Amino acid sequence: MLRDGGGNGSTPARSGSADVLGFVTEQTCERVVVFDAAMAIVFKNDRAALFLESHAFPEEIPALVQRLFTAIACGKAVEQFPGRICFRQEVGGRRWLFRLAFREGDRPLVGVYFSDETVSSRFDLNFLRRQYRLTRRETDVLRNLLDGQKNHEIAEALAITEQTVKEYLSSIYGKVGAPDRFALLRLLVCLSQE
Repeated sequence: MLRDGGGNGSTPARSGSADVLGFVTEQTCERVVVFDAAMAIVFKNDRAALFLESHAFPEEIPALVQRLFTAIACGKAVEQFPGRICFRQEVGGRRWLFRLAFREGDRPLVGVYFSDETVSSRFDLNFLRRQYRLTRRETDVLRNLLDGQKNHEIAEALAITEQTVKEYLSSIYGKVGAPDRFALLRLLVCLSQE
């Protein structure tokens, strides 16, 4: 049985890789890592793999995963973890939301679903890039702008000059039809609420 902390969903057990994929696809989040009872990672999506290449999980994650498997083995997972299992943590200078879900049964699994809490993560930047015909580099500048960075911070983050940032911003303003940074932000917030 799949439990998502609140116990609001269940699915029958499957076998093999379809089992793991079924478990993963029933959850929604942009980064996903799934552990088996031996604490081995049996699945991670591409975005999670990229994260793990440059960051370690907060120390709470392995400890919680182990506690979940211990509770599952004792038949007390729902009793010991009756609500949602989630927390926020800063990793690599960004705030992340981590949520754990578990499945009991013959092949118990624990999934860690996580996403950053930056403003840009709330936008479909690929959609904006296609809609306004932004270059990839303009999209990088826009992502940093949405996250509240100033021109010099964007330049430092992208290893370009501040003048180049200004040129990219002028191009973005022209393509989107916004006269300045604040108008651009207002427009994007309005689009995201539609």
